[in-house]
Amino acid sequence: MGDLTYLKPTSTFQGFQPMTTVTVPLLFEYWSVQETDNMPRWFVVHERDQSTAVIENTDTEVMHDFVLPYTSTMKTPTDNNIPMTAASRFSVNMKTVQMVDAKTRIIPAPYKTIVDNGAKPFDINGVSLVNPQLLGVLSNGALDLLSKLGVSSNGNHKVSFSIGTLPVEFADMDESYSMEVTTQGTKITGADTAGLFNGFMSFIGLLDVKNNGKMTLTEMTVHDKPRFGYRGHQVDTARNFRSKEAIMKTIDAMALWKLNVMHLALTNDEGWRLEIPGLEELTSVGSRRCFDPNEDTCILPQLGSGPDPVEGLFYTREEFIDILKYAHARNVKIIPEFNMPAHARAAVISMEARAKNGDVTYRLTDPDDKTDLLTVQFYDRTSIINPCLDSSVRFVEKLVGEVKLMYDDAGIPLDSYHFGGDEAKNILLGNGYASYAAELKQKPFSKSPACEAKGWNTDDSVAHYWAITVNKILATHGIREMIAWHDGLRGTSANEYQTPTVAINFWDTLFWGGIDSLTEIDQAMDIILASPDYLYFDFPYEVNPEERGYYWGARFNSVYKVFTYAPENLAQNAETSTDRDGNEMNLVTPAVSMPVIRGIQGQTWSETIRTDDQYFEMAFPRALAVAERAWHRASWEMDWSQGVMYNMSTNHVPKDDLADDYKSYASVLGCREVIKLRKLGIAYRIPPPGGSIDSFGMLSANSELPCTIIMYSTDQGSTWSYYSSPVYIGAGQVAYLKSMSADGTLQSRVVLVDEECHDCMDEGVSYSTDGSNSNIESVIDNGLSNQNSQSDSVGGGSEDPVVASASGCSFDALPLLIVPNCITGQGSATINRRLGSLAADFPEASVRLCFTDKTLELTFEAKEETSYLVNDTFANNDPLWMWTVMEAFIALGDNDPTEYLEFEVAPNNRIWTGYIHNPMKDFSSKATAFIDDWNTYPIISTTTTNPAAKLWKSVVSLPLSMFNVEKPEGTVWRMNFFRTYYADENSEQEFGAWNPNKLISFHQTPCFGKVHFDGGVTNDVVVPSAVGSHGCTQDTLPHLNVPHCRYGHGTATINRRLGTLATNFPEATVRVCFTENTIELIFEAHKEISFVVNNTHVNNDPLWMWTVMEAFIAVGEHDPTQYLEFEIAPSNRIWTGFIHNPTKDFSSKGTAFIDAWETYPMTYFTVMDIPSQTWKSNVSLPLSMFNVEKPEGTVWRMNFFRTYYAVDENSEQEYGAWNPNKQISFHQTPCFGKVLFVERAGETGSAEANNEFGGDTSSDLWGLMRKDGDSALVSIWLSPFTVMSMTFFVVAAMV
Repeated sequence: MGDLTYLKPTSTFQGFQPMTTVTVPLLFEYWSVQETDNMPRWFVVHERDQSTAVIENTDTEVMHDFVLPYTSTMKTPTDNNIPMTAASRFSVNMKTVQMVDAKTRIIPAPYKTIVDNGAKPFDINGVSLVNPQLLGVLSNGALDLLSKLGVSSNGNHKVSFSIGTLPVEFADMDESYSMEVTTQGTKITGADTAGLFNGFMSFIGLLDVKNNGKMTLTEMTVHDKPRFGYRGHQVDTARNFRSKEAIMKTIDAMALWKLNVMHLALTNDEGWRLEIPGLEELTSVGSRRCFDPNEDTCILPQLGSGPDPVEGLFYTREEFIDILKYAHARNVKIIPEFNMPAHARAAVISMEARAKNGDVTYRLTDPDDKTDLLTVQFYDRTSIINPCLDSSVRFVEKLVGEVKLMYDDAGIPLDSYHFGGDEAKNILLGNGYASYAAELKQKPFSKSPACEAKGWNTDDSVAHYWAITVNKILATHGIREMIAWHDGLRGTSANEYQTPTVAINFWDTLFWGGIDSLTEIDQAMDIILASPDYLYFDFPYEVNPEERGYYWGARFNSVYKVFTYAPENLAQNAETSTDRDGNEMNLVTPAVSMPVIRGIQGQTWSETIRTDDQYFEMAFPRALAVAERAWHRASWEMDWSQGVMYNMSTNHVPKDDLADDYKSYASVLGCREVIKLRKLGIAYRIPPPGGSIDSFGMLSANSELPCTIIMYSTDQGSTWSYYSSPVYIGAGQVAYLKSMSADGTLQSRVVLVDEECHDCMDEGVSYSTDGSNSNIESVIDNGLSNQNSQSDSVGGGSEDPVVASASGCSFDALPLLIVPNCITGQGSATINRRLGSLAADFPEASVRLCFTDKTLELTFEAKEETSYLVNDTFANNDPLWMWTVMEAFIALGDNDPTEYLEFEVAPNNRIWTGYIHNPMKDFSSKATAFIDDWNTYPIISTTTTNPAAKLWKSVVSLPLSMFNVEKPEGTVWRMNFFRTYYADENSEQEFGAWNPNKLISFHQTPCFGKVHFDGGVTNDVVVPSAVGSHGCTQDTLPHLNVPHCRYGHGTATINRRLGTLATNFPEATVRVCFTENTIELIFEAHKEISFVVNNTHVNNDPLWMWTVMEAFIAVGEHDPTQYLEFEIAPSNRIWTGFIHNPTKDFSSKGTAFIDAWETYPMTYFTVMDIPSQTWKSNVSLPLSMFNVEKPEGTVWRMNFFRTYYAVDENSEQEYGAWNPNKQISFHQTPCFGKVLFVERAGETGSAEANNEFGGDTSSDLWGLMRKDGDSALVSIWLSPFTVMSMTFFVVAAMV
C-alpha cells in the first residue's frame, strides 16, 4: 500500500537464531541510486497482539546508520550523469563560481540599475522610515523583517516612501517602483503599496547585515518592475508536515526576495493538514499515521513515519488564519490546495472512519465498488474520490464553505483555489505494464454501482468530470479562479468552467516533450510553469547517492541549473543543461506564437523531507534562484524563435553574459544573502566542498557558495583545521572536507578528497580557490567579521600564469584584503599562488597585518623553508648564492599598475625599498628605474630565522602614508615570496624573479588586491598603553567562535601589547571548544623562559617571577565591572573567584575578590617544557559559567603576563598586572569579546546529522541495507534472543 511494504514469514519459518545474520535479497522493478530511496523506521509487528517495535538503527534521519554506501550512481547503461566526487565538484565550481565585486547587485536583479562613475560609498547604522503609513498593512511586515535582520529602525539613514509617477515603461505596471539611494537618504516611489514594499525589499537587499551595525551603501538609482505577476513557492505539508513556524519563516524569505504566492498543498494521500469544523475526522484520523490495519484511528504509516502516531500534525483553524494574516502583511498570497479527485486517500479514509460510526453524509468511496486499479503512488481505489456520489459533492461544498469562512475571518479575499486534479488514473492502463493481468487493467470506477446509476461514461477523464463539479461550487461561493495541475485539465478549455479565470501548473518535463504539450494548452488558461527538471526542489542538488530526494524528472537541480532556467523560451534550456540521464537534448522552439506565461513556481514536495530543517535545506537557497528568474529577465535569455533548435552543441545563448551574471549572483548569495536566511532562522543547504590533491600533495578546495567556511582534516575527522588556501598535506595522502555557514551553526556532509581534478586546467578554468574562505584565519583567530572577504583566494584568471607579472584578475574581480586596527586583531593572507616551474619543496608563506594611527604592521612568516642563505660567505665554492625573500608591491592605481612602491625583506635583516617602474609589466628585466626612497618611506624590519624549526619570520612596520588612507579602495598590492640566486653578491641575478623562464621558486598572492582599512583611519586611534583601556565598544566586539569539540577548536591569539612591554615577551594562544557540560581551553605560550624563576627563594633574588594565564568572563556589557576570574600558573596553581573593580583600571586589586571554587570547579593540568621554552595549560570550565541560552550575552577577555612578588608568596604584588605604571610584560586579547557557540550545547543540529565520523556502530543494530545495481540485500543482525514469528513492515520509496 503506497510506500509501505512488508516481509512476512511463511508457514515453514523456524525462527531466527541468536547472533546470526539473515540476508534477504530484494529485486527492484526499476532502479535505486539514492540513499533516500530507503525510508527510515522499519518496524516489526507481533502477529498475536499486533504490537510493534521499530528496528533501532533505522529510527534515524541519518541514512548512513542503516544504509550501506552505494557503489554505483548509474540507473541504466545510458546514464551519463557525472557523479559528484570532491574532484568533479571542484571542477564544476572552478568553471561556474568566481567571487566578484557585487556590492550594488540586488537579488532578484532589478530591471535597471544606474551607478554613476562618481558614486560614493557611505556607511549607515540603521534606517528611519518616512511616511511608512503609505505601505498600509505591509509596514508591519517590513518592520518585522528589519528587526529579524538586526537592522535598527531608529538609524541615521532616512528611507522615504511616496506613491507617484514612474518612468513611462513602468507607469501602469503593478508592483513597480523607483529607488534613489544617496548619502542624504533613500527615496522609494511606488506604483502602489506593493511597489513600495518591493522597493524597500530591494533596499534591504543591498545591506550586508552580518555585523548587526554599520552597513555600507553606494549611491545608485533603480527602476524596477516584475517580470511575472505570479512568483510562486509551493510547500507540500501533506506528505510530511511543516510546522506553522516553518511556514512563517518561509513567508519571511519569500517577501525578502519578492516571491508573492505561496501554494500551500494541504492534502494528499499521506495526510490532511487543516482543521475543518464539522469534519473532525479529517484531522483526528487523516493527520495521524500509525499501525492500525483497519485505519479506524489513523492512516497506515508512510514515508518513514514509523508505527507510532504523532499528534498535532495539522493547522488549527486559528493557526491557518494567523498564517493568512502573516502572509498578507508581507505581500504574499496564500493559495490553498485540496488535491482531488486523486491523491485523496487521507480524506477518503477519514470519511470512511466517520461512516463506520454511522454518518455517511460525506462518504467519498462507494463501498460496493469492485474496481481494481493502481495509482502512481501504488494505492488502490481508496486514493481517488468517487465522483459519482452525492456525498462527495456535499463534502466539497462543506470544505469550500469552511475554507472561505477562514479567509473572511482573516479579512482576506479567497480569490484562487487549487483543486489539484493530477494523476487520477489507473497506471496499469499505460505503457510499461504488459506483464500485468488483463483483469487488473480497469478504468477508474468502471465497477462502481454509484457510477452505473449515474450513467457516467467511464471513458471520460475522472479529473475533468470532477473539475467541472468543483468549479461550479467555487463559482457559487464567489471564488474567481480555479487552479489545477495541467494534466487534470488536459484537453479541456476555459469556457467549460464557470469561474472567471482558470489557471494551470504546467509540470511536463522538457525531455518528455514538454514544449509541445505546452503549446496544446488552451491559451485562455493562464500558465504557471512548474517544470520538474528545473523547479522541483525535492530533487537532489547534485548527482551523489548521499543527496536527498527523488529523481524521476532530473538527477539533480543545482542552484546554477535553476538560475539558468529560461521560462519564456523553454527550448533554450537544452543548450545549458542535459536530460535526466545526462544526455543531450535536441529541443526546437515550436512554430507557433509564444504562450503567455503568468509566472513560475518552485515546488518542494515532501516524500523524502520529514523535518523542517530538511525542508529548509532542500528549498533554500534554490528558492532565491526562482525569485531571480521570476522577477528579472536576464540579458542572456533568448526570445521565442520559431523553428530554432537548441542543444549542447549550438551557440545561441551568450555564454559569457550568463557566466558573468551567475558570478555576480553567486557572490551576493554566498557572501550577503545567506546571512539573512540564517537571521530568519532558515537552515539553508551548506554545499559540500569541492577538493583536489595534486601529485605534490597540495590540497585545494572550493565551494559553490563564495564566503562559505571550509574545513579540512587529515586524520579522518579526528581534528579539523580551517582552510583558507591550498595547503600541503603530503604526496599520496587523502583529506576530508566539510563546509560551515559563516555563523558556524550549519555544516555540510563530510567528503573524501583522494584524487586530483583532472580537467581543471582546461581552457577557461583556473587553479584558484574561488568561493573558499581565505580570510578565515582572521575570522577565527581574532573574532573579526571578515567572512565576506575572499582576499587571496579570488581571481586567478583563465589559466595558470607562468610569469610573475600575470595578475590574473580584472579590476572588478580584485580580491579584498581587510586590514583591521591593531586594537581589534589582525587580518591575514596566504602567499600561495604557484608560478613558473615551482620547486616541489617550496612552501607557501603567510602575512598577518593590522594598522595603527601611523603605521601598517606586518608579520611575514614562512614555515618548512630551509634555504635562507645557503652560502653567505661563498666559502664552499657554490657558484650560486641563494636566499629567500619576502617582497611586496604597493600602488595607487589600477589593477595591474606599472609603477609600484616596492620593498623586500631577506632573512639576514637586509631590506630594500624604492619606486620601481616596469613598462613591460612582465618582470623580464630588472626595470627601467629603481629609485631608492628609504628616506621618504623608512621601514623598520626585524627578521629571525630558526633553521632547526625550518621557520623564518619578519616583523615589518611601514609608514601608513604609503597607502591611500583617505580612499583606501584606491590602493592595490601584491605580495611575493621567492628564492633568488646570485652568481656573486655584486652581480645581476642569474635566476629568480627577474628571469621567469629559468627554474624559479615563487609564490605570490593571486593578483593585485584591494585594501580596506576596517573601521577607517583616524588620527585619534592609538594603541592603549594601560591595561584598563579596553579599546572596543559594544558594537565592535569581536566574536570568538566556539565549536563543539567533535568539530575542532576555535582559536584566539593573546597578542595585544600593553604598557612598557618587555621586548622578548611572546604572545600566547588559546584554543577553545565546548561539550555538553564544559568549555575546554588549551592555553599555550611559546618562547617563554620565565615560568617560575625563583620558586624557593634560595638564590637571593628579591623578586619571585612567574607567568600567568588569566581570563575574565562576564554576562553583561562590553566592559563590565563584575567578572568571574580564573588564573593559571605553570606550577599547577589555579585561582577562581568573582572580582569587582569599580574603577575598571586595574590600578588596585579591587574591592572584592570572592572565591568561587565550589560554585565553579575547574579541572586543569599544566605542563612546562623548559628546553623548548613552552608551557601549556588544559582547562575544563563548567558550561554554566557561560550564558548558553543567549551566548551573545557572554563576554570575555584573556590575558597572559609575568608577575613579580617582592618577598614571598603572601605579599602583595609589587609589579605586574595590578600596577601598570611599573614595567610589565603583558599581553591580552584586544578587548572584551562576544562568545558564539557554533553549535548549541546539548543539541544535535544538521552538523551532527551530517558528520560521517560520528555514527553508531554498536552490535545491537537490527538491519543494514546494501545497494548494488538494481538489487539490494537486507542484512539483519539479531539481538541475543529468538523471534519465532514476526512481520517486517519495511518502508521504501518506489521509484
